[in-house]
Amino acid sequence: MIRFRGDVEGLRAVAVLLVILNHLGVAGFGGGFVGVDVFFVISGYLITSLLAAEYADDALAGRGRGRISIPAFYVRRARRILPAAVVVVIAVVVGAHTLLNPLRADEVTHDAWWALLFGSNVNFINQATDYFQQGLAQSPLQHYWSLAVEEQFYLVWPALFAIVARVHGLSLFGYRLWWERRVALSAALLGAASLAWSVSDTANDPASAYFSTFTRGWELALGALIGVAMRRSAGLPARLAEALAAGGAALLVVACVTIDDTTPFPGDAALLPTLATAALLLAGSGGRTPLVGRLLSLRPARFVGRISYSMYLWHWPLIVFAQALYPIGSVSIAGRL
Repeated sequence: MIRFRGDVEGLRAVAVLLVILNHLGVAGFGGGFVGVDVFFVISGYLITSLLAAEYADDALAGRGRGRISIPAFYVRRARRILPAAVVVVIAVVVGAHTLLNPLRADEVTHDAWWALLFGSNVNFINQATDYFQQGLAQSPLQHYWSLAVEEQFYLVWPALFAIVARVHGLSLFGYRLWWERRVALSAALLGAASLAWSVSDTANDPASAYFSTFTRGWELALGALIGVAMRRSAGLPARLAEALAAGGAALLVVACVTIDDTTPFPGDAALLPTLATAALLLAGSGGRTPLVGRLLSLRPARFVGRISYSMYLWHWPLIVFAQALYPIGSVSIAGRL
């Protein structure tokens, strides 16, 4: 099993609070939507770390090259994702049919089916939805696009991980590639292709680029690369880890301050929050947690991080319903709160 990291749990808290404060329109958090990018990198890191640990443990048990159980992986994901996600979808549909006009309620029901099938991002691309559009027409399930991206990525990644890890005899420039290096190379190549796609599509079709798995996959791949590359590492030297953690925290602040709804996104602008997250993950990978990591590991941050998934699921429908039911009162931050 992988080592539990309190700093990662605290980083999840930072990510969800950035998103919520952005959605509430709090001044200074115009770039808070980058919290989703932080989530993507963390998710790729954690899931790949678990896959790598399972493969390595199976290999050590004397079963040869090692195996991972893809059905068991999906069962674990379903247990983690589905209960809360389904409850929120049901609550939103019931609320829409109770509180909103019939036309709007039917639109919400349509979005709900896509959300349950983890296809929300495709749905909003088909609707030519602008994520940054302000107004009363926003779907209370629009935030499910990020869950769809993650689950679509994980339809492919575990199987690719298993195939690449079990291929023997592969070498590069005369050097034999062990399974960790093969998986890391696959994640790097997949991520590079997705990043190139992201830059191109953001310039040519920014609305769909925001929701697309092809333009977001590199963020999950970056986390996956760190998860498998650092598996055998004892961590970075203490001074380097401290500097990297401080730099990552500063870079995340810069991302929140300099990125806003006028920034072409994701594209290369998403490198700011994703590299910041990568730096924080790398800095805390050793035995000694740097100062920033210790701050993230404080109990209040870890508590928020622990419930961040539910906070993410519930906050957006509440904001959208508040706007629909109290269009004047919800204009102010106090009203939204």
